[in-house]
Amino acid sequence: MDLIILGGNNRSPKNRAWVSDLANTLQPYFTSVYSHSYRHWQTKEKVINLDCELEALKNIIKEKQEYLILGKSAGVILTLKGINSGVFTPAKCIFIGTPVRWGKKHSFAVDAWFRNYSTPSLFIQESYDPAMLSKSLKKYLKEMGVANYQLSEIPGNDHDYENQLQLRDIIISFATHSS
Repeated sequence: MDLIILGGNNRSPKNRAWVSDLANTLQPYFTSVYSHSYRHWQTKEKVINLDCELEALKNIIKEKQEYLILGKSAGVILTLKGINSGVFTPAKCIFIGTPVRWGKKHSFAVDAWFRNYSTPSLFIQESYDPAMLSKSLKKYLKEMGVANYQLSEIPGNDHDYENQLQLRDIIISFATHSS
């Protein structure tokens, strides 16, 4: 199976390094790993342009037979819109650091995209992630009628998700399990 990694909104070198490091960590476990570089990382715009990124990803997606999308933070929001609009049809999704409040703050239709969402998905959320506490995410997913998912709460109180070996183990377990 192919893996597509969609990182967070932040343009910082640290964020880009996180995406690159995770791609390298996961490479041995997938047929191919593609990590997307957002346009706004180069143009210095502050917030991701979802439509622009979905357009850019169409050419990548059309070459894939069966793929898994891993979204971190804004990458979660991009994935949700992509699925909702029919651009993406992943076999599974992995969402790290789901930022519901951030998405709503930037006027993305997060509630509509999550309502009755059913793609087999794994949510990895730190207990005290400031973007959304794990217990708040659990409640939100239930309220939205999200189905066919697992929630993996990991210790932490930031939005960095730096323990990539821990992430690798959780991700591989989910990716290799049949839906």
